[in-house]
Amino acid sequence: MRYYSFQVKERQEAAAGSAESYCIICSFSYTFFSNISFWNTVLKNKFPVIGALRLFFRFDTRLILGAILLAYLAYLAVWLWPKKEALWDLTVYYRVSRAYAAGANPYAAGEVLRIAEKESAVAGEFVRKNEGLFRHFAYPPLVLHAFSLISARFDFSAARGIFIVAKLIGIALLFVIWWRWILPRLPAGPASRRLAVIASLFMIYAWSNPIERDMLCGNISVFEQVLVWSALALYLRGRFVCFAILLALAAFPKGVPLVFLGLLAVPLLRTVERRQAVLAGLLGIALFAGLHFADYLRDGARYPEYLRALGSFTDESRGLSNAASLPFFYDVAEIIGRWSPLAGMETGMALWMIWGLAFGILLLVVFFRRGLAAPRHRLLVVMLATLFLAVTLPRLKDYSLILLLPAAWFFWSQERALVMKLILAVVLLFPARVILPMVPYYNFFLAVLLFFLALFRWSEQCKDPITESAA
Repeated sequence: MRYYSFQVKERQEAAAGSAESYCIICSFSYTFFSNISFWNTVLKNKFPVIGALRLFFRFDTRLILGAILLAYLAYLAVWLWPKKEALWDLTVYYRVSRAYAAGANPYAAGEVLRIAEKESAVAGEFVRKNEGLFRHFAYPPLVLHAFSLISARFDFSAARGIFIVAKLIGIALLFVIWWRWILPRLPAGPASRRLAVIASLFMIYAWSNPIERDMLCGNISVFEQVLVWSALALYLRGRFVCFAILLALAAFPKGVPLVFLGLLAVPLLRTVERRQAVLAGLLGIALFAGLHFADYLRDGARYPEYLRALGSFTDESRGLSNAASLPFFYDVAEIIGRWSPLAGMETGMALWMIWGLAFGILLLVVFFRRGLAAPRHRLLVVMLATLFLAVTLPRLKDYSLILLLPAAWFFWSQERALVMKLILAVVLLFPARVILPMVPYYNFFLAVLLFFLALFRWSEQCKDPITESAA
């Protein structure tokens, strides 16, 4: 339970840490960019190298976005590096892949413990005290093989450093994809510099700073998100085959990103794109199935063990680290059960299924009534899809909320009423972990709120064609 208690401790300290980094980013941005004329003089006359960099960025907004991103990455590295008890998911990956390379069953916690105890007492102690983490491991054998390429060559300290650097690079790639190929460009003029700072705050701190949570736990979610958003960028440009291929690759470890293939139903409504959409959908499903079949042929002894681990996988986390709809309705069913003996897990499951069906029907009704099948509405459809998944998926860890960061800025920027903008900024950027102990499903409620606002308030305003995208 040592590492579980560490997670709780980190949640209690996270609000202070987020507020500190928030102030650092704001003060840095203000002091650096408050006197643009001064810096124009410096860049032109004093430092030709920096002037060349400014010319490379072309626009001041790109310079601002890049500088804030670099400052944030530096903060993450300095903040995370000394936390030796962090990255518990990486520790699981490392120990399981070592057991896999040794020929043991990586999906059996007892086998992993046996191999870990042979290596060191510290490794054995970690596996013994966190056996639940190893019981939840359910990645395909090919993913284990990829992990073993690192764990077989480096000790944990070196692997930890490589992993942190790789995740920082992944975060940088995510921001480049979002600003360059997903989100609409910021308007020209002096106001764009202030908007660049505000936009960076949204992309970092909305949804209780999920990037920080992902870095802390050491999950592979960032790499998955890079592939997913690369695929969505291709979808926005009508390259459906490449979109399906990247989604199949992103979905191979966990499977969830494959649901984005449902976006191909939109071009099916247009005769011009119907054939390509059908081909892309079939190719994506075939590639996903083919990867797993190839994994089975490559390691037929371990793949059945993976299927058994996947079939028995359960995540009992709720609220704080898993604010999804299914655990929410499980909690609702438990509350109902205090007065009714008929309520139980089945009631929670039934409520969740009704909830998902209702939201799906609502989304389809608004989609057809607003005529969102046109290509100029694809960006809106993508953002609605991310919110729809957030309010209907049965499992959504706190670090998975990275998926919703572009939607937070996109819909906030579409709002025209100043009062509503202020309210949304407060509820989205407020360090939610301060109130999470009192309202564990804060982010879930917030996603539901944005979903309804997007459907009934913003769906008529968000009509920017994809040619207007990219910063």
